[in-house]
Amino acid sequence: MAVSSKIESSMDGKFPDVAEDIREFVRQQQSVTDGQQVAINIASLLQKTAGTSMQEVDNLISELERLRERLQRDAARVQQELVEYATLSQSTLQSTRVISESLRNRFSLR
Repeated sequence: MAVSSKIESSMDGKFPDVAEDIREFVRQQQSVTDGQQVAINIASLLQKTAGTSMQEVDNLISELERLRERLQRDAARVQQELVEYATLSQSTLQSTRVISESLRNRFSLR
């Protein structure tokens, strides 16, 4: 009985469907005496739990793939913006030099 209470308390809130399945399983096992039926019930519960877990893993993999694609797109965009910024910075530097030289020449002629 202590084991079932421990399982129930550790599963509550994390996997509500699985926790309910475990509670139902424990209730059923209290009235079942046939060892083979117990094994069948355990196998059934494990299949349900594994199916839920596999679906969650598949969902996480899909989400991570989407995030990877987004990061790749963002990285390409940032790289392009850095190239554009470097080009603009070079143009600004050249323009500043031309203006500075023009002003120097203008004031040196006076």
